[in-house]
Amino acid sequence: MSSDISGLLPSYEGKRVRIVSTEGESLLARILHVSGEQEDVVLDILSTDQPDRYVKLGKRPEDSSWAIPFAFIAKIDPVDDQSSPK
Repeated sequence: MSSDISGLLPSYEGKRVRIVSTEGESLLARILHVSGEQEDVVLDILSTDQPDRYVKLGKRPEDSSWAIPFAFIAKIDPVDDQSSPK
């Protein structure tokens, strides 16, 4: 993840974003909390193109909040809440 992304993360708190991970996963999420100290983001996953990776952990991705390290984020873009379903 670039330092540009880590600088943007706090501005996305409480908002919906599209994240592409360093492993190629694309997910739609709502950022709940950004922790600079822990260098992670707590989020609710609204959808993902790799749901099986979460099922292997015993949960559906939308059933829990998840902590994702900053280093896992390759790209992040805001999602317009007015044009997307909630």
